[in-house]
Amino acid sequence: MIELNGKVVIITGGGRGIGYGLSTAFAKAGAKLVITGRTESTLLSAKEKLERGKELMRSLGIIEIADNDINEVSGGQLQRACICRSMINAPKMIFADEPTGALNRQSSNEVMEELCKINADGTTVMLVTHDAKVAAKCSRVLYIVDGNIQGEYNLSEKDERTRERALNNWLMEQGW
Repeated sequence: MIELNGKVVIITGGGRGIGYGLSTAFAKAGAKLVITGRTESTLLSAKEKLERGKELMRSLGIIEIADNDINEVSGGQLQRACICRSMINAPKMIFADEPTGALNRQSSNEVMEELCKINADGTTVMLVTHDAKVAAKCSRVLYIVDGNIQGEYNLSEKDERTRERALNNWLMEQGW
């Protein structure tokens, strides 16, 4: 059961089934698991997992922590390691609960760029956030209050600032 009370839920892309999902529990397992840990699927060989893990860590700016222990990395680095792990098998769908919550703006932008890129490549991303700037990077926003969908907004504007303003105005109309 997922409780979404008072959160903004963003859904982008079209679903083709559920793949390896994002969970904050993976981050607690340690950054080393991004490239050396056991994954749920055998879609990739060990060598392919290692290469894919390094590629993902590079794209999210954490390649330098690949061999660190859990007590040697920041919360934001663990969050990005968790995102890498969720994407290692190129899943059809990712569930992301506050994937940028512990990150600074630059790191948040890097994470959202990567999530938008994998969405453009065909992976459905369902994301929960309280950050309107993060929500504005997505194509569809559902506003949920007390477990009920209160409204839906489709973002078609191209300019980032225009998207943010349009979404903020809509959220204010919804009572956010």
